[in-house]
Amino acid sequence: MAVEASLDSLRTLIGARSTGDDALLSWALEAASDVIRPKVYADHWHHSNVQEAVLLLANRIYKRRTSATGVEGFGPEGFSVRVMASDPDVETLILPSLDLSKAGVA
Repeated sequence: MAVEASLDSLRTLIGARSTGDDALLSWALEAASDVIRPKVYADHWHHSNVQEAVLLLANRIYKRRTSATGVEGFGPEGFSVRVMASDPDVETLILPSLDLSKAGVA
């Protein structure tokens, strides 16, 4: 079954039990799409790897709103756990669809 980056699939991914955060989730989904769409071939947009990357990035953006300083939490020893600058899973997922002529490499 193909993955589709939609509000319903994002709700499922984060485990939302209500529609209370739909406005925030829609915003995160749009922001993630705006980041990934220019990087990939237009005819690859609906590929499951690209749609999964959009969902993962949208989830990241949605959760990032609660860690404005970049601290995700604290480990058992009291050390802070920081938010990574980029998500290697997102990068790996879009790699086969990456349009290098738009990425500034070619």
